[in-house]
Formats: sequence, structure tokens, C-alpha cells
Amino acid sequence: MSAIHIRINPSTKSLRSLVFRSSFFSAAFFSVSCYSTLSFSFASSSLLKSGSFAKVSSSTSRSYVVRPMSSTSTAESVNASPPMNVAGEKLTRLRDLMESVGVDAYVVPTDDPHLSEYVSDAYARREYISGFQGSAGTALITSTGAWLWTDSRYYNEATLQLDSDYWTLMKAGLPKTPLIPKFLADLAVEHRKSDAGKTYRIGIDPFVHSASFAKELEDAIETAQETYVLTNTADSDSSSNVHDDSLGIIDTLDDHGNLIDILWGADRPPIPTSPFRVHPMEYAGMTIQEKVAHIRKCMTEESATLCVFPALDDVAYILNVRAKGDVECNPVGIAYCAVTQEHVTLYCNAEHKLSDASVKQYLLDAGVTICPYDDIVVDIQKHLE
Repeated sequence: MSAIHIRINPSTKSLRSLVFRSSFFSAAFFSVSCYSTLSFSFASSSLLKSGSFAKVSSSTSRSYVVRPMSSTSTAESVNASPPMNVAGEKLTRLRDLMESVGVDAYVVPTDDPHLSEYVSDAYARREYISGFQGSAGTALITSTGAWLWTDSRYYNEATLQLDSDYWTLMKAGLPKTPLIPKFLADLAVEHRKSDAGKTYRIGIDPFVHSASFAKELEDAIETAQETYVLTNTADSDSSSNVHDDSLGIIDTLDDHGNLIDILWGADRPPIPTSPFRVHPMEYAGMTIQEKVAHIRKCMTEESATLCVFPALDDVAYILNVRAKGDVECNPVGIAYCAVTQEHVTLYCNAEHKLSDASVKQYLLDAGVTICPYDDIVVDIQKHLE
């Protein structure tokens, strides 16, 4: 299997990684076994501008069906504050679904599949399940509880919007508030104590979690496992009662998809399809060809074979395109871009994103190949073969 080399922006505080359902993609120049079988890292547009690079090594009988997204839904279905009794109903339905797919906990972050700071209404899953409308926060649901982590900017808002009969506010940043990985590891320990030998299964949608979160969670579980084994071995005359099976595992629910989408059903707002427009050269500064040439030069220096750009602002920068409407107040369009030494590929809903024939021709003239949005995973897997 060939190595994949990718870049990160060393100035960022965290690794901005895209997580695909079949694997986690970590931010590194080369493939790293972080969680699953494939790992990739990504470049940001600021790298291209600054030329700065850093190398990193690094149970119910109910049947659930994902319904097509409604093209008539509006943002009001997401933004409107639900009646108080809706919170309990949603959690009950989610817990039924969690039981049917075999997970003990489910984590719902704010992020979209591009780990954007701001997300479109179609990806406001955490808001849908919790009722909290702030731009930052992570929800955790188990069979017995529901928690919402958010930072100090949103303590008051979360207190007002969360139904305290069902939700517990976790004030991130305070000394006594545990991080989510540690909290989940502790839940796994309690689960093992109450049901010896059973592994705690933590469900996630890997498209909306960074590789770093998966690594932090695995590390926390491993640490809790070591402590649990040592403690129980010391407290017992024999180690025969101590189980070596992992306390907890991450389940990406590949056969089920995002559980919140299943609950949301036809009421979920449609994924935006605002058309791209060409960004004028007087503002773009460089042609697509010039930017791609620079990327390929850097790839050669690092023996890279593929560079994937999941961040929406990176796609907009590299291909000199902008969009209006996909993300409120952000001139970006939902798409991926990938660069190899031979090809530049834009992955998007071409029927809508490239409805303007002149924009499509502009990209084709620049040597850009256009592929369906969902082909990105398959194409990366093929690149590894």
C-alpha cells in the first residue's frame, strides 16, 4: 500500500482533519495509523500563501429509515426553539435507535463534514437534538443521561435553551469540568463494573469528528483500562476476574449513518446547493494553474502523492470560486478538492454548483476534473491501491 503524504498549517492550534466514514484522516504528511485503515492530512490555503510547512509524524423492533431531505424545509425548523416536551421525546427516540444499533453512548458535535467553524442548517444536528443554538458545543447522550459541553461564551445561553429536566450543562474550561474523552472513559469504567466483561460502545459519525478527537478518546480509554486492571488486580486474590477486553471502543456506525439525520427525517433542511461564481483575478491574485503548480512543488519536496483539501475556504481559494448561501455570511460552497501530480479534482453537486456554464468552462479550461461530491472517499481508497 503506497504512502499518502499531506500537509498541515503549523500555525493552527489543532489538526484540522477530515474524518471519512471508512477511516480517520489525520493531519500529517504521510499516512499514519490513527484509528482505522486510512489516514491523510490536509493542506490549508495559508500554507500556499506563506510557503510555511511543518512535518508531523504522527432494542427495539422499530425499523428506521433515512428519508430523502425535503427541498421545501426552511431554516425555521432548525432555529425555532422547540416546546419543552420535545426534548424528552427526541432523546427517547434517539435512545431507542442507539439500542437498536448497539451503542451505549452517542456524541454529537457542532461540526459539518468539512469541520467548518460555521455550518449550514442541514448540519445543525447538535442544535436539533439539544435545542442549544450557540455556535460551539458538543452533545453526549447515553441511556441514562444527556450532557452539553460549551465554553464560557455560551453558559447563559445554554442555561436558557437547554431543558434542565433532560439535559445537564457541562461548563467547559472550568477546573471541575472533565473533558469529553475522560468523561466517556469514566463511563466505560462504571459500565464494566456493573456489567463485567462487556465493552462500552461509543457511537460517532466519523465525517464530523477530527482524527485528534478519536485519538484522545482512545488514549483516555487506554489509560482508564490500565488503571482499572491494576486496581482490580491489587484488590483481588486472583487476576482471573480482571478482564483484558477493552473497556470501550469507538463505533463509526458505517452501516447506519448519522443517527440524528435518521431522527430528523424529512424535516431536515436540504444540503445547500448555491452555485459557484468565478472570483475575479484582480482579487484572486493567482490563477488556478499557478496555485496548483505551487502545491505540486511542495508535494514533490515532501514526496507526496495526494493532497486533499476538505476545508471550504481552501477549496474556494485554490479554484478561485465563491458561493453565496451555503454557509451564512461565508462566501464558500460545499465541496472538496484533491490534487495529485496529474490531476486536480473538484468534488461537488455539479448540477447545482456549476449550473452557470461559464463557471464550469472556467474550471475545465484550468484542467480541473469535476466529480460527484460523494466520490471523494472511493477515489482516495483507489489511490491507496
